[in-house]
Amino acid sequence: MPKSKIISSIIALVLGLCVVVFTIAYFSINGKHNREGYTFEGDFFNGTATLIGMENPNEVVKIPQTISFLKVKKLGGEEKIGGILFSTTFEGMFEGNTTVKEIIIPNGVELVNDNAIKCCPNLEKITMPDTLTNIEIDDCDSLDKIDLPATVTNFSILRCKNLKEVNISNGNTIIEDFCFEGCDKLEDLELPKRINEISDNAFARCYSLKNIKIPDNVLSIGSTAFQSCSSLRMIDLPNELTEIGSNAFQWCTSLQCIDIPSKVKSIECWTFNSCESLETVNLPESLTKINDGAFLDCVSLERINVYDECDYIADNAFDGCDKLTICGIKGSYVEQYANEHDIPFEELNNIVD
Repeated sequence: MPKSKIISSIIALVLGLCVVVFTIAYFSINGKHNREGYTFEGDFFNGTATLIGMENPNEVVKIPQTISFLKVKKLGGEEKIGGILFSTTFEGMFEGNTTVKEIIIPNGVELVNDNAIKCCPNLEKITMPDTLTNIEIDDCDSLDKIDLPATVTNFSILRCKNLKEVNISNGNTIIEDFCFEGCDKLEDLELPKRINEISDNAFARCYSLKNIKIPDNVLSIGSTAFQSCSSLRMIDLPNELTEIGSNAFQWCTSLQCIDIPSKVKSIECWTFNSCESLETVNLPESLTKINDGAFLDCVSLERINVYDECDYIADNAFDGCDKLTICGIKGSYVEQYANEHDIPFEELNNIVD
């Protein structure tokens, strides 16, 4: 047999063996597996694993950096079959666990979501690595402090009813989305400069929130962002703010005064609805619209200046504000509105050109 054919045959054999080895490795690593007390899903091509379950965890859990030679990149959950007609339910890695008190997440892990840390009533501490970008924590009532690394860009900490202290490291990455909804005991918070907007529901039902420092570069406040923050008395809004979402301060029953920045053009629906302690609102001269229920049932509001740029005020914008006098430019739409809705009107001393 010619030498060239022998070499070709050897090459073909080696390639064939490589394909067999690759196939065996692919099917042995990809998919769901149980190793070292963990259930995980492997990604052979990327060399990473997602931990989705754990057998009989101790009070302190130290997540491994690797499992079966794969780097642990994510903590998540899995679908489980059971119940009526073999229906499926989704369960996070530690969801419903009553044993774990501390979770140590190693470097390399980037994502913690899919209910991985949910309804853990005895969880007291989570150590997070500098590689983490996304994390979700839900209904962990024993957590009272959280330190978030500078790499985090998305986080959701929901209904952690005893959370009192949150430290968010400054860094170069923008925080795109965040939420502390239902964290009843959170009183004070300083947001880092890498936040450009306050997300929808960000602090909704944070009943104890008294003080919050918003960075100067924040451009928008989302819908229901501070809804039912019943301990919030004052808040300084940044000058660059352009938008305040609907219901943003609804039921903030202790809020006493607020200055709306000049770049905000509209007060959206129900923004200050039922802020029963609100006495002073300073609107910008450039404001053009006051929408449905914007100041509904603000029973302590006595005076508000509305300037000539405003060309729309909803019929129910000031319903229930029985002490209110509207101040505006004589002969303007604002005076006409006040007269049509039986609201006392006073002429502003300084007419705006």
